[in-house]
Amino acid sequence: MTITMKSRVNSRRSALILSVAVLGLGALATTAAWAQTTWPTKPVTLLVGFPPGGQTDFAGRALLNGLQSSLGQSFVIDNKAGVNGNIASIEVMRAAPDGNKLLVGNGSMTIMPHVYTKLGIVDPQKLTPIGTMLQSPLVLVVPASSPIKTYAQFVEEVKARDKSGKTVDYGS
Repeated sequence: MTITMKSRVNSRRSALILSVAVLGLGALATTAAWAQTTWPTKPVTLLVGFPPGGQTDFAGRALLNGLQSSLGQSFVIDNKAGVNGNIASIEVMRAAPDGNKLLVGNGSMTIMPHVYTKLGIVDPQKLTPIGTMLQSPLVLVVPASSPIKTYAQFVEEVKARDKSGKTVDYGS
């Protein structure tokens, strides 16, 4: 009987201590929340690594309009074209991590380290993606007069030219 009483007393005491601790943490969390400010507290720059008028610029401007109206703060587009968006990426990497400079990037960021191996390109894994703004398909085309009619034929042609030392010209 004594053992059962001790268990109940210990259980009640533990419950009381746990309750006080939880209430204390709740008060601390509420105080910490009051100390935080709402982002953004000043105008935010959206850096676009491509010239005005392109798809990435269009996506950034569409995002800008939505952000301004929903957050009530100024957002500015700053086009820093060059090296497949790397100039803008470097500026964002060097900026204070306060969320006031954001990068509007695209899929070319994933190939930059492989294409520009000697330029000190930003590793895209050192940036934190916030979200996907849009998706668009990529289309591979050749002149109608080309003997290449399928993707498999295109791959074979590239391999043949590689073996012979010829280059493959392309536009992107």
